[in-house]
Amino acid sequence: MESTSRRFDGPLAELLTLRDAGTCRTPWCNATIRHLDHVQRATDAGPTTAANGQGLCERCNHVKETPGWTTWVAHPSDTTRHEVHGVTEHLRMTRSTSPPLPGGPTGGWDYSPAELHLASTYTLAT
Repeated sequence: MESTSRRFDGPLAELLTLRDAGTCRTPWCNATIRHLDHVQRATDAGPTTAANGQGLCERCNHVKETPGWTTWVAHPSDTTRHEVHGVTEHLRMTRSTSPPLPGGPTGGWDYSPAELHLASTYTLAT
């Protein structure tokens, strides 16, 4: 999905918000998405596509524009989900992976071993 404008709007904006689960993609932030932005800056020839877009809170969107910050999208063959890598001005490496889609890859829910144990322990059926 692509846009001919520089803005992420319409179905593309909805796709990014759903893919990122409405939460800022910066690894240490769980704020609500306020800005849809290019991973590779539009001024650096970054396309307005789902692959080059990410949802960020207002603060993280402004912070990533400080000198020394760099972000890029991982090559699609390296990962199954949308993944953004970055380096801060203090040379701290970051990686942000989009959350899994509801229903998992097979359409069923994936439960952790702890959830399965609790379910089997507290189930009334024998």
